[in-house]
Amino acid sequence: MIDVAAGADADGELLGWSFTNINAGTAGIATPHRVADLRIEYTPADSPLLQGSYRGLAATANNFARESIIDELAWRLGLDPVTFRLRNLADDRLAAVLRAVAEHIGWPPGNDRDEDDAGAPAVGPSAGAGETPMIAVAPAVASAIFAATGRRLCSLPLTL
Repeated sequence: MIDVAAGADADGELLGWSFTNINAGTAGIATPHRVADLRIEYTPADSPLLQGSYRGLAATANNFARESIIDELAWRLGLDPVTFRLRNLADDRLAAVLRAVAEHIGWPPGNDRDEDDAGAPAVGPSAGAGETPMIAVAPAVASAIFAATGRRLCSLPLTL
């Protein structure tokens, strides 16, 4: 189980981040973003189910949870999700990669959501921050569903 709570000011600066992971593992648990008030907690637990060798279980879950809340905050603030990420990334190299990818795919960097968008959410490449392709699938599908329906899916497995 992963529980995430985060907050940002009206300018899109992350102010608070609380990330609690119970038994999903620590791979990918850290956030690459600057946050004034940061709390990340991992608690191992005994599972009643057998746990196998699926490599990346923690990374998949932690990245999905983190990138989902980042997309949600950007949308609530009316900001382009790439702009929001760039505004808060602490790693200049990662920011350069995100800029290069956004330019390569024709993403309009700095294009904040217009109020005349008829309610269409600004949904970005939520899995672009150094994740392996397998990890990118769930956030990408969740973003596509949100863009098409306005319904935010925030848990795995994805169900409508």
